[in-house]
Amino acid sequence: MKKLADYIDDLLIGAGLLIATLTTFLINCIAGLYTLSTVLFVVGLFFAITSRKE
Repeated sequence: MKKLADYIDDLLIGAGLLIATLTTFLINCIAGLYTLSTVLFVVGLFFAITSRKE
């Protein structure tokens, strides 16, 4: 249970991004693609920045 508590914030952020992207796809496919590309870009930046600190 302790290991889940260490990653719960990342899981909730990921779930929120997933729901926002899927909801945008339901509204419009082109807007969904823009949202998906933005999310992937931000997540890529996050991993690039956090991996350099280690």
